[in-house]
Amino acid sequence: MGACSISKKEIILGGLDCAHCAEVINDKVSKLEEIEYCNLNFINKKLTIEIACDLDRHSKSIDNALQRVKKKLEKCLVNNK
Repeated sequence: MGACSISKKEIILGGLDCAHCAEVINDKVSKLEEIEYCNLNFINKKLTIEIACDLDRHSKSIDNALQRVKKKLEKCLVNNK
């Protein structure tokens, strides 16, 4: 296994207008195993995440983590409408 790195990503969640939904999204995303840090700023609609990834597979690790975040976001938004 290679060395570990942290990659910071910011995702704008346009249309997010429910503070409770934002809290649920932040909670669910923060529990993903690749996520080292997660913060959803409801006012700015910005989800900031830091992803722990294997340097040997850096871009694939980030893509996989972002796909998991996307799926979790979609589930949260559907379930909380």
